[in-house]
Amino acid sequence: MTKPITDVGIAFQDHLLLEFRTAFDNVTLHADIRKLPRKKIEARAKELFAQLRLTHAMQKYPRQLSGGMRQRVSLIRTLVHDPSLLLMDEPFGALDALTRLQVRTDLEALWLRRRPTVLFITHSVEEAVGLSDRILVMGPSPGEVVEEIHVDLPRPRPIVLGDVRSSPRTWTGFTGSSSAWVFCTASTRLRSGNTSHERERTNLPRRRRR
Repeated sequence: MTKPITDVGIAFQDHLLLEFRTAFDNVTLHADIRKLPRKKIEARAKELFAQLRLTHAMQKYPRQLSGGMRQRVSLIRTLVHDPSLLLMDEPFGALDALTRLQVRTDLEALWLRRRPTVLFITHSVEEAVGLSDRILVMGPSPGEVVEEIHVDLPRPRPIVLGDVRSSPRTWTGFTGSSSAWVFCTASTRLRSGNTSHERERTNLPRRRRR
């Protein structure tokens, strides 16, 4: 490595928007800090605001937006410079169930347009299966990979896996095409040991890693 990697977009659990900047100015912060072509960034930002149905919110401040709107603005900021790699650390963790599902759907729709590589972390089994093409199952500390599951399902994926319960095991996964993957983790599993049944219903081939 000879210089900083800048072709990366990062989304965190919190939106981390600057309260003194409007939604649009938060998104175009890339242009100000990195001296990127401002017209290009602004055009891309407006395109993403429109795709996420937030054009009306561009000049609002974070305190004037709902939690789901703030997280979508954060997602736009992550994507505005068209990075080839997205790093997403439980970006839906602070959202309520309905908003979480909507933002997840928005993320997949945006991903399908350009298909960047994505590393995604989550504690939701539904998100892992709903977003992933490849899932790695990890055991407890020190976090060994114990299984690998391939998800062969068409996109977009309106998947609901049903009830889950806490488990000491951790689900992890990757999603994408041959050039785009998402990594997911979750500390839950399907209820009543129905993993085999659900795998059959959703066509999830399984392979154990040694």
